[in-house]
Amino acid sequence: MSNGQAPLYPFGEPFALDEGHLITWIAQRNSTPDSQLAKTHDAKQREERLKQKADAALQEYLPQWNAWAEGERPRRKSISLYGDLFALRHQIEAEETAKPQELVRGVGIASWQIPFEESIVRFEYPLLTQAVEISIDEKSIALDVRPRSTDTRVEMDAFAACSLPASTDVERTPPSDKSVEFETIRFHGLSSRGSSHGKADELYFPLPYNEEQVTIIQRLEKAAGVAVQGPPGTGKTHTIANVICHYLATGRRVLVTSRGEPALQVLQSKIPEEVRALTVVLMASDREGVRQFQASIETIQHRVSQLNPEQTLHDIATLESAIDRAHHELASIDKRIDEIAIAQLSEIEVDGVPMRAQKLAELVTSGLEQHGWFDDEITLSPENAPPLTEEEAGKLREARRKVGQDLVYVQANYPSADSLPATVAIAELHETLSSIRRIEA
Repeated sequence: MSNGQAPLYPFGEPFALDEGHLITWIAQRNSTPDSQLAKTHDAKQREERLKQKADAALQEYLPQWNAWAEGERPRRKSISLYGDLFALRHQIEAEETAKPQELVRGVGIASWQIPFEESIVRFEYPLLTQAVEISIDEKSIALDVRPRSTDTRVEMDAFAACSLPASTDVERTPPSDKSVEFETIRFHGLSSRGSSHGKADELYFPLPYNEEQVTIIQRLEKAAGVAVQGPPGTGKTHTIANVICHYLATGRRVLVTSRGEPALQVLQSKIPEEVRALTVVLMASDREGVRQFQASIETIQHRVSQLNPEQTLHDIATLESAIDRAHHELASIDKRIDEIAIAQLSEIEVDGVPMRAQKLAELVTSGLEQHGWFDDEITLSPENAPPLTEEEAGKLREARRKVGQDLVYVQANYPSADSLPATVAIAELHETLSSIRRIEA
């Protein structure tokens, strides 16, 4: 077997049968034929059977090799990068005085093709650079690449090499330390929620979006450029698709560049199908790009030829009216939501103490074990207000302490001293009762 590119292994082409070695191997097998096979098969059939056996062995081996190569490729790349950095570090140390070199990291790429004699020289150069240093961990022998405490530089060498006369002037111009001031642009919908004053523009985002994406389009409307960065999976391609559709809807043209074709293909797949015909991808093949461009022009011509101008203007007016009504309804809903939010977040007075709804809920929850048995429905309405003030409740507690155990007689009725009979009358009554007892005896 051979993969044709042994030095690039495992980056070479997949393994295939080497016809020369296969023929030699069959010839060696034929030189010592099995007696039983020699009796039942002629040489051609035997050769075909051996080829089938070799092909079956290859097909059985290929999945194992592919699985190994898939895991080995990133390791080989890391080893190669480590080797290059290690060699570069030694070169920098060896030529530190005779031929000093500097290692930088770059952001952004300026790519150009420069005519040279009868050929084209292609080169790429970073736009922003910052010096870095390489050190070796003495314990793990790992290479650490760290940025140095130097300012970021704007590299204009690439533009100077392209004979752009203004590049040297730009390099000599000191950077401004003034921040760019952005005027907030209001869009209909979520980006202008809770505000109904002033003019608002339409935001043509066909895909779901958030406040960060709205901020990007707001700054793009006022600034010459906006840099957006983020790790994979954070929605950068999603955001770019929304920006493209917004610009196309407002009559502008968009150019998207990428270092790889897959990124452009993924981006084009996120463009809604209704407007995807307006996008043309110029990738590796110029012929394919021209074909897509021609197909887009034909699609646009076909749609334009079928338009009725008067009917289209009427449809546009109808849709704009429907959009205005929808925005008005959304504004009403937003206003009602704001009113509810204010009512929920405003402070209310409970027993003379101002509280928010959250604090009041925490207070009720904290006393649940003590008051949970009380099943009456009590609200903050006046009829459910406490019957006594704090001062009256204090006087009541003091009186209770003074009464003590005689509390049971609080509800009893005692005769007054004025309603009792006089002492003389009581004495006469006593004498009468005594006489009755004597007479009965």
